[in-house]
Amino acid sequence: MGNNNRFFNPESFAWKPFGVLADLFLLSLLWLLFSLPLITAGAASAALYDAAARGLRQKEANPLSRFFRTFRAELKSGCLAALLLGGLWLLCLLVLRLLISLPLPEQLAFPAEGAALVLLLLAAGPLCWVFPLLSRFRFSVKALCAAAMKLSLAKLPVTLVLSLSLAGSVWLCLRFLLPAFFLPALLALFHSLFLERVFRQYTEREEPSQPEKDA
Repeated sequence: MGNNNRFFNPESFAWKPFGVLADLFLLSLLWLLFSLPLITAGAASAALYDAAARGLRQKEANPLSRFFRTFRAELKSGCLAALLLGGLWLLCLLVLRLLISLPLPEQLAFPAEGAALVLLLLAAGPLCWVFPLLSRFRFSVKALCAAAMKLSLAKLPVTLVLSLSLAGSVWLCLRFLLPAFFLPALLALFHSLFLERVFRQYTEREEPSQPEKDA
């Protein structure tokens, strides 16, 4: 009887993977719902990263409550950052489409398209950094975007991993419906493996005092 009680205990080892899967599904669903207006996708992404990194990876309690709390706290900054950096990425996408449509000579077409594709990946880099940064540090929107752009270049190998995994996840979610219900949270969890290592360098450097942030 005692063994049966332990088996059906939701805190038991046997049920923990199901709890993680449920959290991945619920956080991904929350991110999808809160990103539907598009303008709020930045705040939703910051909330998703915070809930995945701290709630799932660091085992802090109530990842869903953390999502809502971070979303409310970062709504304004997240919207403005998404407009600025999202606009930059869309501009690079338009340049790529323009280059593809131009009747360039064959010897110029491939290098031009390749350069535009690299530019597009680099423009996606700050988007991978900005919302996790927003969930961890206090910046003005201008300083937040600047920090994201600087880190995306200073940590270029990490940025490439983040950008390529983001691009692959977007492709999967657009190509197949099912991954959209768990992949957003799983991607945030994967990104946290790289980003938390970088963030730790700055938080440990500033301890015990808090780092100064731009007003």
